[in-house]
Amino acid sequence: MVSRQLTKLLYCVLLFALATGAAGAATEITYLTYSGHGAEWRIYLEEMAERFEARTGIKVNVMQVASGEYTPKVTSMIAGGVPPDVTDYHPAIAGALIGKGLFEDLRPYIERDKIPLDQIPPSTVAGLTTPDGAIWGLPWDTYPMVTFFNVDMFAQLGLVNPQQLGENWTLDQLATLSKRLTADTNGDGVNDRFGTYHLAWRWEMHVHQNGGVIWDQLVYPTKGIFTTPVVRQTVNFLADLMAVEKTNSESGSYTTWNGRVGMTLAYGPGVIETYLRKVSFNWGMAMQPKGSHSRAARVNPDSVQILAASKNKEAAWQWITFLVNNTEHQLEMTKMTGRLPAYREAMLQYNKVVPGLPSNWTVFVETAFDPASYSPYVVPQEGANDLVSSYMGKIWNGQLAPEVALEQLQAELDVIMAESF
Repeated sequence: MVSRQLTKLLYCVLLFALATGAAGAATEITYLTYSGHGAEWRIYLEEMAERFEARTGIKVNVMQVASGEYTPKVTSMIAGGVPPDVTDYHPAIAGALIGKGLFEDLRPYIERDKIPLDQIPPSTVAGLTTPDGAIWGLPWDTYPMVTFFNVDMFAQLGLVNPQQLGENWTLDQLATLSKRLTADTNGDGVNDRFGTYHLAWRWEMHVHQNGGVIWDQLVYPTKGIFTTPVVRQTVNFLADLMAVEKTNSESGSYTTWNGRVGMTLAYGPGVIETYLRKVSFNWGMAMQPKGSHSRAARVNPDSVQILAASKNKEAAWQWITFLVNNTEHQLEMTKMTGRLPAYREAMLQYNKVVPGLPSNWTVFVETAFDPASYSPYVVPQEGANDLVSSYMGKIWNGQLAPEVALEQLQAELDVIMAESF
């Protein structure tokens, strides 16, 4: 009898141990982010992690490292057998990692759970899709580049601004207005007011506006396309403004934000909180100028990824959909960071959480969903992007004639690309 009672007691103890052990082994996932996203993004993640754990029981450990340490940290964690489950790479820095299979293909999850990709800008989806159809990230925000301008400066000079021009806001008008805005106001022989700021940053955007491209595909291109007539024409047009007429500032001393430059075309929603809230002048916005083909704009997507090495993929998927596939959560992200949500329904409520926007703030939405817009090129070949930047810089500085530079650039890129295939 004693033996039977002892057996029952031991059985109950074992069941209790198993139950408490299971509770103690609740699922945990690691979200590794980097400082370039800003402090507000990390605060948002930590707040959402607490709410997610309360709802699901899944604990999210949010880790942040310096931007320059991000990929080394990811690879060292994988090598050490403790990979992060979720990352938030931007396409511009994900490059070679995509082709190495670092990220889980999210398409099966998206299709299974019917995530509404049609509510996300097409250019954003395209930029997160590999040539074989895998989707390596789910976007949490989008960054359509529009025209920001100094309303007061245009008015004081008697110039019609980009918003007032409407359909007549074109690349030709960009050139005309840039020259009218640029001046040596103190008579020392050096320009101290400029038409544009950072025109060189997104120069390829204007190639797209004229119906061209600079690589044969957005993600993992096989060749550069830098000597076509449309590229030559556009680069000559821009070189005339920057190297000859000197209507553009790339200097931090002369910016749109400090009232020394009339307009900029290389920024998106993030600059409202970062810079424009602090300016002493009235500012406005418009879509990109129209080229011979379209008003194409670069639309940068920030996305979250599940690592292929993750040991908790379903939990990681629950977490990222909790963040991005929910209008309320998207708008909370916007309220804390000022960023434009990735989903149309949340985008259209942007003005409810970001006060003081111009009346035509929906140009963000129009630009994001413009079929001509595009995501950043993802070029994994080592040295290719640096080579492009080097040659284009010499064109904008007047060191090399556009025709010569583009021919040399194309020849060197052909060698790099041939070696990788």
